[in-house]
Amino acid sequence: LSAGGILLTGLLQSSHKTDAGETENPFVCARSFGAAARLTHAAKRGNDSRRGLMMKSNKTVTNPYLLSRWRPGDWFLLRSSWRCCPYFCRTIHGAVSSHKATEALRTILVKRPHRSKPCSTTSHGPPINLSTGEIMKMNHMQSNSKSNITAFFPRISQVTTTAVAVVSLLLLTSLIGSVTASTPTPTPTPPVPLIHQGSIQVRLATVASGLTAPLELTSPADGSGRLFINQQTGQILILENGSILPTPFLDVSSRLVPLMPEYDERGLLGFAFHPDFNNASAPGFHKIYTYTSEPVDGPADFTVPDLSPFDHQAVIAEWQVSATNPDVIDPSTRREVMRIDEPQFNHNGGKLAFRATDHYLYLSLGDGGNANDVGDGHNPNKGNGQDKTNVLGKLLRIDPLDPALTHGSPDPISANGKYRIPHTNPFLAQPRAVHEIFVYGLRNPFRFSFDPTLDQLIIGDVGQNNIEEIDLGVSGSNYGWHLKEGTFLFNPDDGTITPDPNPDPRLVNPVAEYSHFDGIAVIGGFTYRGTLVPLLANRYIFGDLGGNAGSARLFHTYLGNGAIFEFQMGQHNPLLGSFLKGFGQDDSGELYVMIDSNIGPSGTGGKVLKIIGARDQP
Repeated sequence: LSAGGILLTGLLQSSHKTDAGETENPFVCARSFGAAARLTHAAKRGNDSRRGLMMKSNKTVTNPYLLSRWRPGDWFLLRSSWRCCPYFCRTIHGAVSSHKATEALRTILVKRPHRSKPCSTTSHGPPINLSTGEIMKMNHMQSNSKSNITAFFPRISQVTTTAVAVVSLLLLTSLIGSVTASTPTPTPTPPVPLIHQGSIQVRLATVASGLTAPLELTSPADGSGRLFINQQTGQILILENGSILPTPFLDVSSRLVPLMPEYDERGLLGFAFHPDFNNASAPGFHKIYTYTSEPVDGPADFTVPDLSPFDHQAVIAEWQVSATNPDVIDPSTRREVMRIDEPQFNHNGGKLAFRATDHYLYLSLGDGGNANDVGDGHNPNKGNGQDKTNVLGKLLRIDPLDPALTHGSPDPISANGKYRIPHTNPFLAQPRAVHEIFVYGLRNPFRFSFDPTLDQLIIGDVGQNNIEEIDLGVSGSNYGWHLKEGTFLFNPDDGTITPDPNPDPRLVNPVAEYSHFDGIAVIGGFTYRGTLVPLLANRYIFGDLGGNAGSARLFHTYLGNGAIFEFQMGQHNPLLGSFLKGFGQDDSGELYVMIDSNIGPSGTGGKVLKIIGARDQP
């Protein structure tokens, strides 16, 4: 079968029934779109499958072009996809010559589902010969006798098995008709230089384990030596004297939307201590702020046009430490600051951080999910990233304190009356723009940080199918999404990129970028300002999530020149078999690496590693 045929067989195999007979449904992450695009890339250019993967008489005919586009997580993601159906249908449409087959499939898949149960399938796809790069021989049509397309997308179980079979037959017929033998085409050239291993070898030491999806670590700088770790599943834990305290500092798990254990981009995504956390005379004393993904609960402060129910709401809340126990939050002190409608489960951003020089809270928001910044909940003309009338695809800046506590401030009070908007925000004078916006044109700024030495805002913006980028956040700047992906022009109709011969000076290019030949999703980190590892001084430390098999990577760069290098890890690499979840920084400027053996928020394979040393290994 052509690449499109493989795509369909992935659909046919990716479901199962629970013991109760109820169909379970897996997830989709943004990478599904990349996987689908890579596997159907050739067929989208015509019906001849010359760039695809052919299966004939149980023999595999491989092609350097396709194999170069295959990523370790692709099969897993394709077999686990269930959201963003309109885009998925468009992808299939490019691989199918039969319009009727595509439209039949579209009638089944067009509705975007919500709150479906996750699937516990662990099949990750065909084996790959690592020495040759070939996908090893297998029968793609073998599957559990109970497998059917209905479990791949929620609500499809309402469609009869006969209807599904007819649709499948139509699609397969059109695909099989396109299978031809051909001469392989050359392997494509990476769009940007590959990342090479540098001369620096780092040493990492485990300081905490048994965690579930640890995303970040920070400290209130109160002299206690306590480190605070947030788990995506809703807990903020305290690491003290080498041990995790038995009682969480805060547990908001009951407030979250149900998380899909295999993969999810929702949850407790970020938290931050107020800069005046240790100042008993200040209104920020003992206050923290959280970013959570919660069920839709009434009108939001910010919304977007959407033709179907929103997936969830992003909620920023304020909490205060117990007056009698400094190791726990008093849950009765919760005060909601902001609520935002989110059309999709993915691209949520989620980072919260205060800037030392202005004491304002910065928060990151993705473009609303789906792919290409199009679809339900997206501006149909220019996407959310370029639309300053909504908050998605932006970094916001606010003073989150109750305005009643900040009399005399020059900052105007927000529309909901719960916080203030900095009077120096760049779009405050534009009546139609959201006044809280600090920068825009971002896809999914999952992590960002401040370098206090240079007072720099450094953003890791997760790309789509091709480019991951690091941006310097400057007030009012537009980073180009969805007009650009990295330094390249981006086509939102098909997700492709092309070189930009005449860059628009109004769009700010990244200070560092790498392609999907080197990774899958950038995880922003920190500029090293500690004293334990002098060799790392002034370097920005960041990394990549890693592929399906768990291949987290740690990078470093000087932001002035854009050259990225990978750290050497030594003979015993603690990152092997793990996904990179995030970074942390203590009040001494030392850095920590968050990893997990699971890509999703499940299990207890999460660890916190501290960077404790480095040496030059020419």
